[in-house]
Amino acid sequence: MITYKIVLYDPKVRKTATLAEMPERRINPKRLKGKLTIIDWLKGIYGEEWYLRHKNLIGISEHGRRE
Repeated sequence: MITYKIVLYDPKVRKTATLAEMPERRINPKRLKGKLTIIDWLKGIYGEEWYLRHKNLIGISEHGRRE
């Protein structure tokens, strides 16, 4: 199973902060990767305006392995 780690970079202090870690929720392997779902989740939690201001500072990386 893959876990996605969502990180926000702060250019003022030049450090990153982990916003969340979440498992991939894709059941159907033919469905698109879960990154689009994570972006929608970020927009829902923090708001569309926040996401648009910070989208260049957000990193989404995959951890784990596919089974």
